[in-house]
Amino acid sequence: MQMVRSIRTSLHRAYATRRGKLGLGALVLAALVLVAFMNPIGDIRTTPSADNPDGVDPPENNPHPREILKIRVLAPPSLNVLLHENYYAPSGRGFGSAFGPGLCSKNKDPNKPAVSAGHSRQVPIALTGGNGEYNGTIVADRFLPGRCEWGFFGISSDFKEDTPVLYGFGGPSPANPHGPEQAADIWCADNPIPTEPSKFICTSFQFFAKYTNGLPESLLAAHPYIVSRGAENTIFMDNTTKSIVLRYHDLAAEAKAARSANLKATR
Repeated sequence: MQMVRSIRTSLHRAYATRRGKLGLGALVLAALVLVAFMNPIGDIRTTPSADNPDGVDPPENNPHPREILKIRVLAPPSLNVLLHENYYAPSGRGFGSAFGPGLCSKNKDPNKPAVSAGHSRQVPIALTGGNGEYNGTIVADRFLPGRCEWGFFGISSDFKEDTPVLYGFGGPSPANPHGPEQAADIWCADNPIPTEPSKFICTSFQFFAKYTNGLPESLLAAHPYIVSRGAENTIFMDNTTKSIVLRYHDLAAEAKAARSANLKATR
Protein backbone atom coordinates (compact mmCIF):
# COMPACT_ATOMS: atom_id res chain seq x y z
CA MET A 1 0.00 0.00 0.00
CA GLN A 2 2.93 2.32 0.70
CA MET A 3 4.15 2.20 -2.92
CA VAL A 4 0.69 3.07 -4.27
CA ARG A 5 0.29 5.94 -1.82
CA SER A 6 3.76 7.16 -2.76
CA ILE A 7 2.92 7.27 -6.48
CA ARG A 8 -0.44 8.90 -5.83
CA THR A 9 1.19 11.57 -3.69
CA SER A 10 3.91 12.10 -6.29
CA LEU A 11 1.26 12.75 -8.93
CA HIS A 12 -0.27 15.44 -6.76
CA ARG A 13 3.11 17.00 -6.03
CA ALA A 14 4.17 16.88 -9.65
CA TYR A 15 1.12 18.94 -10.55
CA ALA A 16 1.36 21.27 -7.56
CA THR A 17 5.03 22.13 -8.10
CA ARG A 18 5.02 22.06 -11.93
CA ARG A 19 8.07 19.88 -12.20
CA GLY A 20 9.73 20.93 -15.50
CA LYS A 21 10.25 18.10 -17.93
CA LEU A 22 8.77 15.39 -15.72
CA GLY A 23 5.51 14.59 -17.51
CA LEU A 24 2.44 13.46 -15.69
CA GLY A 25 2.03 10.77 -18.34
CA ALA A 26 5.21 9.05 -17.22
CA LEU A 27 4.11 9.12 -13.60
CA VAL A 28 0.66 7.80 -14.46
CA LEU A 29 2.27 4.86 -16.26
CA ALA A 30 4.52 4.27 -13.26
CA ALA A 31 1.48 4.40 -10.97
CA LEU A 32 -0.37 1.78 -13.00
CA VAL A 33 2.55 -0.63 -12.95
CA LEU A 34 3.72 -0.02 -9.39
CA VAL A 35 0.24 -0.68 -7.99
CA ALA A 36 1.13 -4.36 -8.33
CA PHE A 37 3.62 -3.96 -5.46
CA MET A 38 0.63 -4.14 -3.13
CA ASN A 39 0.72 -7.94 -3.57
CA PRO A 40 4.35 -9.06 -3.25
CA ILE A 41 5.25 -12.75 -3.36
CA GLY A 42 7.96 -14.71 -1.68
CA ASP A 43 9.83 -17.81 -2.80
CA ILE A 44 6.66 -19.94 -2.98
CA ARG A 45 4.50 -20.22 -6.07
CA THR A 46 0.88 -19.11 -5.89
CA THR A 47 -2.03 -21.52 -5.84
CA PRO A 48 -2.75 -22.87 -9.34
CA SER A 49 -5.79 -21.39 -11.04
CA ALA A 50 -7.59 -21.64 -14.38
CA ASP A 51 -5.38 -19.05 -16.08
CA ASN A 52 -2.24 -19.99 -14.15
CA PRO A 53 -2.28 -23.79 -14.04
CA ASP A 54 1.13 -24.38 -12.49
CA GLY A 55 1.56 -21.29 -10.33
CA VAL A 56 3.64 -18.17 -10.82
CA ASP A 57 7.30 -18.75 -11.58
CA PRO A 58 9.55 -17.09 -8.99
CA PRO A 59 12.47 -15.19 -10.53
CA GLU A 60 15.63 -17.16 -11.32
CA ASN A 61 19.09 -15.68 -10.76
CA ASN A 62 20.89 -14.51 -13.88
CA PRO A 63 24.21 -16.44 -14.02
CA HIS A 64 25.83 -13.74 -16.16
CA PRO A 65 24.56 -10.29 -15.12
CA ARG A 66 25.95 -7.35 -17.08
CA GLU A 67 23.98 -4.32 -15.89
CA ILE A 68 25.84 -3.69 -12.62
CA LEU A 69 25.89 -0.15 -11.26
CA LYS A 70 27.61 1.60 -8.40
CA ILE A 71 25.49 3.40 -5.83
CA ARG A 72 26.71 5.99 -3.33
CA VAL A 73 24.46 7.20 -0.52
CA LEU A 74 25.15 10.35 1.48
CA ALA A 75 23.04 10.63 4.61
CA PRO A 76 23.31 12.18 8.08
CA PRO A 77 23.35 9.91 11.16
CA SER A 78 19.77 10.93 11.96
CA LEU A 79 18.50 9.07 8.87
CA ASN A 80 18.81 5.30 8.70
CA VAL A 81 18.64 4.70 4.95
CA LEU A 82 17.60 1.17 3.91
CA LEU A 83 17.29 0.65 0.16
CA HIS A 84 15.80 -2.12 -1.97
CA GLU A 85 16.02 -3.14 -5.61
CA ASN A 86 12.48 -3.61 -6.97
CA TYR A 87 11.64 -6.27 -9.52
CA TYR A 88 8.28 -6.77 -11.16
CA ALA A 89 6.50 -9.48 -13.15
CA PRO A 90 3.38 -8.32 -14.99
CA SER A 91 0.11 -10.19 -14.69
CA GLY A 92 0.32 -11.65 -18.19
CA ARG A 93 2.97 -12.75 -20.66
CA GLY A 94 5.03 -9.58 -21.00
CA PHE A 95 4.40 -5.96 -20.12
CA GLY A 96 1.95 -5.61 -23.02
CA SER A 97 -0.58 -7.73 -21.13
CA ALA A 98 0.17 -6.36 -17.68
CA PHE A 99 -3.48 -5.64 -16.93
CA GLY A 100 -5.14 -8.70 -18.42
CA PRO A 101 -5.23 -12.44 -17.66
CA GLY A 102 -2.19 -14.49 -18.54
CA LEU A 103 0.12 -17.29 -17.52
CA CYS A 104 1.54 -15.29 -14.64
CA SER A 105 -1.63 -13.77 -13.22
CA LYS A 106 -2.42 -14.22 -9.56
CA ASN A 107 -5.72 -15.06 -7.93
CA LYS A 108 -7.35 -11.76 -7.07
CA ASP A 109 -8.15 -11.06 -3.46
CA PRO A 110 -11.94 -10.59 -3.19
CA ASN A 111 -11.31 -8.11 -0.38
CA LYS A 112 -9.16 -5.99 -2.73
CA PRO A 113 -11.05 -5.95 -6.04
CA ALA A 114 -9.06 -3.00 -7.42
CA VAL A 115 -5.65 -4.62 -6.91
CA SER A 116 -3.67 -5.57 -10.01
CA ALA A 117 -2.63 -9.19 -10.37
CA GLY A 118 1.07 -8.50 -10.87
CA HIS A 119 3.88 -9.76 -8.67
CA SER A 120 6.93 -8.10 -7.17
CA ARG A 121 10.17 -8.94 -5.42
CA GLN A 122 12.42 -6.72 -3.31
CA VAL A 123 16.13 -7.35 -2.80
CA PRO A 124 17.91 -5.37 -0.05
CA ILE A 125 20.87 -3.29 -1.23
CA ALA A 126 23.94 -3.94 0.92
CA LEU A 127 25.66 -0.66 1.78
CA THR A 128 29.07 -0.37 3.43
CA GLY A 129 30.86 2.64 4.83
CA GLY A 130 30.36 5.19 7.58
CA ASN A 131 30.51 8.84 8.60
CA GLY A 132 27.58 9.68 6.35
CA GLU A 133 28.87 8.03 3.16
CA TYR A 134 27.91 4.53 2.03
CA ASN A 135 28.59 2.51 -1.11
CA GLY A 136 27.08 -0.52 -2.76
CA THR A 137 26.10 -2.08 -6.08
CA ILE A 138 22.86 -2.52 -8.00
CA VAL A 139 22.26 -5.42 -10.36
CA ALA A 140 19.52 -4.36 -12.77
CA ASP A 141 19.53 -7.72 -14.59
CA ARG A 142 19.80 -9.80 -11.42
CA PHE A 143 17.01 -12.15 -12.55
CA LEU A 144 16.30 -13.89 -15.83
CA PRO A 145 13.05 -12.70 -17.42
CA GLY A 146 11.59 -16.20 -17.67
CA ARG A 147 8.12 -16.69 -19.08
CA CYS A 148 6.74 -14.16 -16.57
CA GLU A 149 9.18 -11.53 -17.83
CA TRP A 150 10.61 -10.46 -14.51
CA GLY A 151 12.32 -7.08 -14.82
CA PHE A 152 14.05 -4.41 -12.75
CA PHE A 153 11.77 -1.47 -11.99
CA GLY A 154 13.80 0.80 -9.71
CA ILE A 155 14.83 1.47 -6.14
CA SER A 156 12.79 2.29 -3.06
CA SER A 157 13.63 2.96 0.57
CA ASP A 158 11.93 2.18 3.87
CA PHE A 159 10.94 5.84 4.16
CA LYS A 160 7.38 6.78 3.30
CA GLU A 161 6.85 8.30 -0.16
CA ASP A 162 10.46 7.59 -1.19
CA THR A 163 11.07 5.92 -4.55
CA PRO A 164 14.27 7.67 -5.63
CA VAL A 165 15.01 5.61 -8.75
CA LEU A 166 12.72 4.47 -11.58
CA TYR A 167 14.03 2.39 -14.48
CA GLY A 168 13.27 3.35 -18.07
CA PHE A 169 13.09 0.52 -20.60
CA GLY A 170 14.27 0.99 -24.16
CA GLY A 171 17.33 3.15 -23.49
CA PRO A 172 17.69 6.86 -22.67
CA SER A 173 14.77 9.24 -23.12
CA PRO A 174 15.35 12.55 -24.96
CA ALA A 175 13.19 14.20 -22.30
CA ASN A 176 15.65 13.20 -19.56
CA PRO A 177 19.22 13.58 -20.89
CA HIS A 178 21.96 12.57 -18.44
CA GLY A 179 25.56 11.49 -18.16
CA PRO A 180 26.84 8.13 -16.91
CA GLU A 181 26.33 9.25 -13.30
CA GLN A 182 22.92 10.41 -12.07
CA ALA A 183 22.22 12.07 -8.72
CA ALA A 184 19.16 12.93 -6.65
CA ASP A 185 18.55 15.01 -3.52
CA ILE A 186 15.95 13.59 -1.14
CA TRP A 187 14.70 15.62 1.80
CA CYS A 188 13.16 14.02 4.87
CA ALA A 189 10.97 15.64 7.52
CA ASP A 190 7.58 15.57 9.20
CA ASN A 191 4.81 15.81 6.64
CA PRO A 192 3.57 19.44 6.49
CA ILE A 193 0.18 18.29 5.18
CA PRO A 194 -1.74 16.91 8.20
CA THR A 195 -4.44 15.26 6.08
CA GLU A 196 -2.00 12.84 4.46
CA PRO A 197 -1.58 9.43 6.11
CA SER A 198 2.23 9.44 6.20
CA LYS A 199 3.58 11.52 9.09
CA PHE A 200 7.29 11.41 8.23
CA ILE A 201 8.18 11.48 4.55
CA CYS A 202 11.11 11.79 2.17
CA THR A 203 10.48 13.76 -1.01
CA SER A 204 11.68 16.87 -2.85
CA PHE A 205 12.89 20.10 -1.27
CA GLN A 206 10.45 21.91 -3.54
CA PHE A 207 7.53 20.17 -1.85
CA PHE A 208 8.67 21.18 1.64
CA ALA A 209 9.40 24.72 0.45
CA LYS A 210 5.84 24.99 -0.85
CA TYR A 211 4.00 23.56 2.15
CA THR A 212 6.26 24.19 5.18
CA ASN A 213 6.02 27.52 6.98
CA GLY A 214 9.02 29.20 8.54
CA LEU A 215 11.92 27.71 6.60
CA PRO A 216 14.94 30.05 6.79
CA GLU A 217 15.36 32.28 3.76
CA SER A 218 19.03 31.33 3.56
CA LEU A 219 18.08 27.66 3.23
CA LEU A 220 15.53 28.44 0.53
CA ALA A 221 18.09 30.54 -1.35
CA ALA A 222 20.69 27.78 -1.12
CA HIS A 223 18.42 25.26 -2.83
CA PRO A 224 16.61 27.01 -5.68
CA TYR A 225 14.35 24.91 -7.83
CA ILE A 226 15.88 24.51 -11.29
CA VAL A 227 13.19 23.68 -13.84
CA SER A 228 15.59 21.90 -16.19
CA ARG A 229 16.39 19.33 -13.50
CA GLY A 230 12.83 18.01 -13.39
CA ALA A 231 12.07 16.10 -10.18
CA GLU A 232 15.20 16.55 -8.11
CA ASN A 233 14.34 13.65 -5.79
CA THR A 234 13.81 11.08 -8.56
CA ILE A 235 16.32 9.53 -10.96
CA PHE A 236 15.05 8.12 -14.25
CA MET A 237 17.84 5.68 -14.99
CA ASP A 238 18.26 3.47 -18.07
CA ASN A 239 20.77 1.02 -19.49
CA THR A 240 23.31 3.81 -20.07
CA THR A 241 23.45 4.75 -16.38
CA LYS A 242 26.68 3.58 -14.73
CA SER A 243 26.43 5.00 -11.22
CA ILE A 244 23.89 6.62 -8.91
CA VAL A 245 24.32 9.11 -6.08
CA LEU A 246 21.51 9.59 -3.55
CA ARG A 247 21.92 12.56 -1.19
CA TYR A 248 19.56 12.37 1.78
CA HIS A 249 18.90 15.52 3.82
CA ASP A 250 17.45 15.96 7.30
CA LEU A 251 15.34 19.06 6.74
CA ALA A 252 14.85 19.88 10.42
CA ALA A 253 18.58 19.62 11.13
CA GLU A 254 19.57 21.75 8.13
CA ALA A 255 16.91 24.35 8.93
CA LYS A 256 18.19 24.52 12.51
CA ALA A 257 21.77 24.96 11.30
CA ALA A 258 20.70 27.72 8.91
CA ARG A 259 18.87 29.60 11.68
CA SER A 260 21.93 29.31 13.91
CA ALA A 261 24.19 30.64 11.16
CA ASN A 262 21.80 33.53 10.50
CA LEU A 263 21.74 34.40 14.20
CA LYS A 264 25.56 34.51 14.39
CA ALA A 265 25.71 36.64 11.26
CA THR A 266 23.45 39.29 12.81
CA ARG A 267 25.50 39.66 15.98
